Amino acid sequence: MSASQRSLVWSYVLFGATIGFAWFVIAPLIPAILGGFKVSLGSALLLISLYGYAMVILSVPSALRARTSGPAGLLQLAALISFVGLALRALAPSYPIMLLGQAIAAVAYPMTISPIGTVLRAARVAKPKTATGLAIGLLFLGMSLGALLGPSLAASLGFHGTLWVMAAVNGLFGLNLARNAKTFAFDPPNPGAASGPLLVWSRWWVVGFAIASLSVMVGSITAPAIGHLGVVNAIAVAGFLTAMTFLGSAVGAVGFGYLGDLISNPDLLEKALAVLTWLVLLVVTLILTGRTGHSLGLLDIAFFLFGALGNGWYALALDRAATRATNAGQSGMATAGYSTASNLGVALIPALLGPLVLSSPGQWMTTTLAIMAVAVAATFWARQSAASPSDLRAS
Repeated sequence: MSASQRSLVWSYVLFGATIGFAWFVIAPLIPAILGGFKVSLGSALLLISLYGYAMVILSVPSALRARTSGPAGLLQLAALISFVGLALRALAPSYPIMLLGQAIAAVAYPMTISPIGTVLRAARVAKPKTATGLAIGLLFLGMSLGALLGPSLAASLGFHGTLWVMAAVNGLFGLNLARNAKTFAFDPPNPGAASGPLLVWSRWWVVGFAIASLSVMVGSITAPAIGHLGVVNAIAVAGFLTAMTFLGSAVGAVGFGYLGDLISNPDLLEKALAVLTWLVLLVVTLILTGRTGHSLGLLDIAFFLFGALGNGWYALALDRAATRATNAGQSGMATAGYSTASNLGVALIPALLGPLVLSSPGQWMTTTLAIMAVAVAATFWARQSAASPSDLRAS
């Protein structure tokens, strides 16, 4: 990989990290939003959910734009939109203005992440699994840092000062991405390629649906679940466990993505991660339903491993979805479909299944493990990719 290609990829993944940072710095600021703007908890949490809704709605249109015109202009627009939204959020004197700013900033999330297949192949990366893992891993690292550092930043800089720092950091990295995006090697698809299928379905979408939806569900129900079991200071413990999951997700995506490019048989790695993720989820469900001990040390290890193994599997599956395509433009559509499936699961499963952890823990545990088992089966039965990463053209 040339120096310009390396700079392009790093500017892309680091900008993604700032999106995650600015997104989840809101989580520890929820009490300040409740008190300052006098809104309900549901309204405050909507500020976080907007990013998921944006991905469901705009994932495919963003990838379609990248498919037909290349990723450069799309990423440059994403950098501008993200900064404008975050700056408006920092300026907001009222909740409606903050909601508007957050909604604008959220649009940059699908514009940046959903066409990752096109982005990495137009950048002509030699190791797409490593690059995919790096992009997803740094997104989650940013989310983890936002959740962990938000309280300290707010204590030092205040509520609006913290939001201004997020806007400034995002703006600087966005400016760097916009500059480097000019070096993308992408030609518009020829008529034959353009007439191909818009979405390349693969069983890997099932993996994205299961991991994303169950990870978010576990994070959202941890506080009430461990509180019901008598864990002292359950809200603070749950917040730390969520950060541990995000941190594990970053480590897993980067580490296993790199390993996937190193070994000669990544299929075996994907299957091993699938089985290990299911086993760790079994431990997590046993803890949250009170069927085993719930020491804080066990919780920390289980949640970190769930993030690391699950997101390593998720990143490898995302790359496999991309390689089902036959050219760079179509691979972005494949990853957009994967992202849409993932966030559709996030929109449905936590709300429908999550409450059962208290009202019917046995049913909750069985259903949760069954959903993940379907994803494991899909990994074992998934077809080989239509083309190897080296065969994908930048057209």
